[in-house]
Amino acid sequence: MKVVVRADASVTIGTGHVMRCLTLAEYLAAGGASVQFVCKNFPGNLAPLLKSKRIAVTVLGADADVPQTEWQDPDWSRDAKLTIAAITNDKQPVDWLVVDNYALAKPWETDMRKIASRIMVIDDLANRAHDCDVLLDQNLNSGMNARYEKLIPSNCRRFLGPRYALLRSEFQTLRQQNFNQHDGRIRRVLIFFGGTDPGNETAKALRALESLERNDIAIDVIAGAANPNLGTLAALCAGLPQARLHHIDWMAANCNRRVCGA
Repeated sequence: MKVVVRADASVTIGTGHVMRCLTLAEYLAAGGASVQFVCKNFPGNLAPLLKSKRIAVTVLGADADVPQTEWQDPDWSRDAKLTIAAITNDKQPVDWLVVDNYALAKPWETDMRKIASRIMVIDDLANRAHDCDVLLDQNLNSGMNARYEKLIPSNCRRFLGPRYALLRSEFQTLRQQNFNQHDGRIRRVLIFFGGTDPGNETAKALRALESLERNDIAIDVIAGAANPNLGTLAALCAGLPQARLHHIDWMAANCNRRVCGA
């Protein structure tokens, strides 16, 4: 079975679209599926991570005329043309196309029917129509069963709500472990605002904790691989003896590397 994933990551977009699709891709690959990602060449893209996981990835954007508008390409047909060219290089039929991209919608998906037998959409905005066979929205929303009523085909199978969340195997393993019941006292705080954090919410949280003057609370700060504020965070953590800064380095086997702190 061949599965193609169309998802993007960047400093502005963040890493969530690619990361949740990577979770799905790894499970599919473990079951024998052939998986290929198609991503745009935005700053902060996760092509290196995908390659380190031995997952095929085609990066769009080598040509000068490829638009670099991250949230919305006004010419969706150009994206479709480039994606089809990337997919059909090996002549293997596409059994499933998975699209997790706010910039793409029904016209793009309908065009992709030319080369994909079935289409799965991952969405959480419910703000545009889709042409898909399966839709996944893993978020908890009020009236979530009705959110997509007029946006998807009547025969589309829906997976709605947190029970269908795409969680990596590490979380499943941790869930099976027994942890001591929390007694209500705060001893350690973890700060993590995603893979990029362009608004530098991490620094705001650090300064807020610093204002409490609670040196007895250990602070762990995680900065994603494409975080543009690493220098600022390192300086803030250096001034807090109880803080440790960890930088996610995708090229180092996806391990956290301590940058500074106790």
